[in-house]
Amino acid sequence: WHYLHLVSLNYTVRKRKQYKCMLKYVFDTLPCGECRDNIKKHNREVKSKHFQTYGRRVWSSRLDFAYYMYRLHSRVNKELRKTEEPSFAGMCRNYLTHRPK
Repeated sequence: WHYLHLVSLNYTVRKRKQYKCMLKYVFDTLPCGECRDNIKKHNREVKSKHFQTYGRRVWSSRLDFAYYMYRLHSRVNKELRKTEEPSFAGMCRNYLTHRPK
């Protein structure tokens, strides 16, 4: 998740195709078969809800993509009954300290 959050905060629309491919490969290569199936299911749900709520695709901007990744992680954590991570703003503050300038 650390990697995915860092990557989401470096997203640029001009590299949308590469980001889509990267996520597909990450999701397809998770070592646990149940995890692979669940992440794909959650991915569809989170992307659909994002569009319904905000009227934009998750690929529309860095903010949209980073928020999508945050919601996806939160959805997985909820299913696993893990403690909810910090707010979206808190997550951004935490990971932006590691973002290249």
